[in-house]
Amino acid sequence: RSSHQIDMVPEEEIPWALSPPSFLSTAVVSQLLSAPVPDAETSQIDEAVRVLHFVCQGVVNKKQVGLEANWGDFLRVGACRFGVMGTGERVDVVYVAPLLFQLTDLVLEFREELVRQGATGISPAIPDGYLAAPGLELTFQGVNFRLLLSQRIPGIPMPCGEEIVHNTSGLLAYEISEFILSSVPNVPHFRLLLRLVRMWARQRGIFGAHFGYLSGTAWAICCARICQMHAYANFPSLVELFFRLIGNWDWTHPLALSPGSGSSNHAKVGHQSSTVRGSPFAVLLPVGVGILATKRLSETVVKITQKEFRRAQKLLQQAELPRPTNAPDVELCTPSRFFQRHRHYLQFAFMASSEPVLDIWLSWGRQQLQELTQLFESMSTQ
Repeated sequence: RSSHQIDMVPEEEIPWALSPPSFLSTAVVSQLLSAPVPDAETSQIDEAVRVLHFVCQGVVNKKQVGLEANWGDFLRVGACRFGVMGTGERVDVVYVAPLLFQLTDLVLEFREELVRQGATGISPAIPDGYLAAPGLELTFQGVNFRLLLSQRIPGIPMPCGEEIVHNTSGLLAYEISEFILSSVPNVPHFRLLLRLVRMWARQRGIFGAHFGYLSGTAWAICCARICQMHAYANFPSLVELFFRLIGNWDWTHPLALSPGSGSSNHAKVGHQSSTVRGSPFAVLLPVGVGILATKRLSETVVKITQKEFRRAQKLLQQAELPRPTNAPDVELCTPSRFFQRHRHYLQFAFMASSEPVLDIWLSWGRQQLQELTQLFESMSTQ
């Protein structure tokens, strides 16, 4: 079975599906109970991953001299590995390269070969928080990919704070995904909760490190922590606990996972640096010491995120009360009405002389957006 195909929870094991809570619409419940990706798209992804792996191996195999063992793995990470990736979403993969290669040179060789193989939209991979693995973002055989390159470097010190060897970042991302899955007591419930939280955060406009909000990994860690704390709670209870506990978390203590069966030498969960204490929505990665899943959020982003948690808590409280017959439905995942809420906003337009140049230009622009709000805030205080 492919690593991104998942075991769905049978409907008969979810009594709440027959009478869902009022804060979840019928459409949302139906979406949660169905496979995240249709079978046809699953097959397309599997074939694209296989061919992409073959292309990478082909580039490396041209260098036939002295290839060491323990390389060549093609690992799925993030939403794809968790089993929560939705239709059309990007597939994150890590290629483990031999140590004799300079990864920056290998990225260029991969780029040239992928262009020959018909890949489009090729641009440098945008760093995920402090994990800045070399790699590419591209569209290949109709599938959007983020291809990260990594190496197994023996005897490397444990990563700490912002001191991470970039050539190991891809494997760290894989370790994080594996640790999260192995640390939760009920994987199907974790997947359901994470799918709902990702849906809610996207609809409310607070998802993604590229806009300065919590990353997908950070949301996954938050969901996994709730599942650890309440191993026997059913899904509706987990939803209520998520919004109540995360929304009222004491951020003098960063949120971190408890050790699970998947602990490794790198996964020293609970090790915290004093530099991250007191930072709102400080979520620690389950590797190294004091590594934040998302770089510090700006004051504006924190306020918006807190406002969305308060809205969710209010809806959950209202769901427990009798509702008037003609009361309008207000659902948890209702899209945020951005243009009604904000009369003034900035819109950035990117133009270039060719598609390849535009791809690189857009990649640079997305990377700068992560810190744009903090830049505006620092200017307003001067």
